[in-house]
Amino acid sequence: MIKQIIKLALATLLFYAVGRLAYQQFYQFTISAIESFSAVPLKFFGKFPRLYFGDPVFGLIIASIPVAVFLTNLIAKERNKFLIKTSLIYALSFTITYFFICWEKSQAFKAWSLTYKEGQELSYNLQFVHLNQLFLLVAVIATALTVGVLLLRLKTEES
Repeated sequence: MIKQIIKLALATLLFYAVGRLAYQQFYQFTISAIESFSAVPLKFFGKFPRLYFGDPVFGLIIASIPVAVFLTNLIAKERNKFLIKTSLIYALSFTITYFFICWEKSQAFKAWSLTYKEGQELSYNLQFVHLNQLFLLVAVIATALTVGVLLLRLKTEES
């Protein structure tokens, strides 16, 4: 158990560092995904937040990922050999949820425009995309989906 805690602490610190250092890249990718999913021409203006070493809150949200996987694994009463399965299920849930939320945001930007005319390009300030909220929502939903899948699997194995 001590080895698991040490590995968890190291993974958490690594994810925190990645979240802090790659904040702008995550922001740019999210904006790009929202623009790509939009059914209407959508552009964002403004400068990306230039924070020295990124946003600490975003770092904490990203750092919660290994903790969520570890706790999900414990809740589902899995053993170390199943941690890889739990991680893969979480990664899949996280990715699907992330792209779904980006798609939903792209639809919301069109809905917010009360004066939209067909073919018109919509422009929004980058500050309308709240990266911390988006990733926190994705992490919570992905954790819930992972717990649900693992508990459903355990229930079917018991029967």
